[in-house]
Amino acid sequence: MDRLFTLEEYKAIEAMDSIVFVDPGRIEAGSWFRDAQRSWQSEIASAPARTLAMPGLGTGLAVPALYERVEIAPRSRLVWET
Repeated sequence: MDRLFTLEEYKAIEAMDSIVFVDPGRIEAGSWFRDAQRSWQSEIASAPARTLAMPGLGTGLAVPALYERVEIAPRSRLVWET
């Protein structure tokens, strides 16, 4: 929910150039960053070996480092009764 509501509020801050959201329940992270024309670009990483672009900071953010000490519980699967 935070990503849906707060993201737009963060993007409205003129001085904000980079935003990162990290999902604590599964391996998924997203970065939003302004390009040279100050338009917002985004990238979502749901693979553990990915690096998120952070061009405004001149670097990237390694997704594995975000989850180094996090134990992700397996998600239960919805089973339909027939």
